[in-house]
Order: sequence, then C-alpha cells, then structure tokens
Amino acid sequence: MKVSLILKIVGALHIAIGGMMLGMLIFSVETMVASTLEPLTPQLLMAIRGFADVVAASQIGIGLLLIICSYIKDLSATKMVLLGEVALMTCALCVATFNTLNGGTIVDGGRLHHSG
Repeated sequence: MKVSLILKIVGALHIAIGGMMLGMLIFSVETMVASTLEPLTPQLLMAIRGFADVVAASQIGIGLLLIICSYIKDLSATKMVLLGEVALMTCALCVATFNTLNGGTIVDGGRLHHSG
C-alpha cells in the first residue's frame, strides 16, 4: 500500500474521531457525567468540555495535517511523517493503558477520601 494512501486513511480516521468527540460534547456531556458520584456542577461541566474540545480540535488538526502531508512527493519525507504518527499513537496508547490500569489506584478517579 502506498504511503500517501496510508496517510490519507489515518488522517480521515483522526478527523472522524475528532468529529465524534465534538458530537459527544454537543449532545451528551450531561449524560456521560451523570453516572459519576460527584454532583454535576457548571464548573465541572466546563472543565470537561474545556479539555475535550481541545483534544477533539487536535484530532481534527492532526487529520488535516496528515491528509495535506500525503501530497508530499518525497518518499523519505512521507515515511518520516508516518513514523511521527506511529510515535504519537504509541504515546497515546501508553497514556490510555496507564489511565486504565491505575484508575482508582494512583489517581483514584479524582475522588477525595476523608478519614473518619
């Protein structure tokens, strides 16, 4: 498979993920947060939206960057762009794995425990 096609596919996936995140922010943040133990306050809702919209915009921007980079004619340069994408996704996987394994152990989901 050509490197330019791979960059276009991965770029389209980034744009799709960013678009889905924006859709969740617009339509269902209240239902996602309602399942937590903490009461939903406007400050909490704005904090969640503040982080999530930055991540969604970054995903869309990375997708557009990859699609634009797919038009680079130099094969070694496009391979470097693809290598950068692999490094980015490796970091994202490491962070997701850390958060999944340590949610409740180190971070404890942001809840405070009061001693009796």
